[in-house]
Amino acid sequence: MVSKASQVDCETMFQFTDSVFSPVQDANGNLFAVSSLGDVFKIVQEQGTYDVAFSTGGKPKGLVFDNQGSAFIADEALRAIMNKYDIENKNEQCYAAIKDFDGKELLGPNSMCLSEKNNLLFFTDSGPLEDCGLEKPNGSVYVIDLGVSMLKPVL
Repeated sequence: MVSKASQVDCETMFQFTDSVFSPVQDANGNLFAVSSLGDVFKIVQEQGTYDVAFSTGGKPKGLVFDNQGSAFIADEALRAIMNKYDIENKNEQCYAAIKDFDGKELLGPNSMCLSEKNNLLFFTDSGPLEDCGLEKPNGSVYVIDLGVSMLKPVL
């Protein structure tokens, strides 16, 4: 159970100026989150601080790390699954690992899940909120087999 004092500290510890999504830990236990302005933040809980680890230049919505430390980012604005191998190397750029399926561009990936047991990366692709809804049911679920770099539709 969280005490009232620590709950207040957690609420005021981090004040972000934009929306943040997808808090996740890397293989070393470091905490990261993505921002709607394109940044990926590394959060230092003990110090109550955060720093920009890198930027995608788009609008990331989802983030996962594999057990080798590579980051996979679902970027809605870039309409791609981005990849960054070395988080500590600020000079290394993110690159678009997946931008289309069978020649058709992605709508805008947003949520991700990594199954390390099967080496599979699942992600949803529905585009911006105004492009998908009950009246306009767009979207797909895809899986990337990271062992053989193969993208397959699930739904």
